[in-house]
Amino acid sequence: MEADYETFKIMCPITRRFSIWKVKFAGVIFYSLSKAFLDVKMEFKR
Repeated sequence: MEADYETFKIMCPITRRFSIWKVKFAGVIFYSLSKAFLDVKMEFKR
């Protein structure tokens, strides 16, 4: 039980930071995807 609590204490800030990082990562992916989509649309317009 003591080891689990220690792991939990270590994991808690990591998961909090990880969720923020995940949101940033998802934002970057979404941005690049929409940018690529716009590029493709421009290609089709030509």
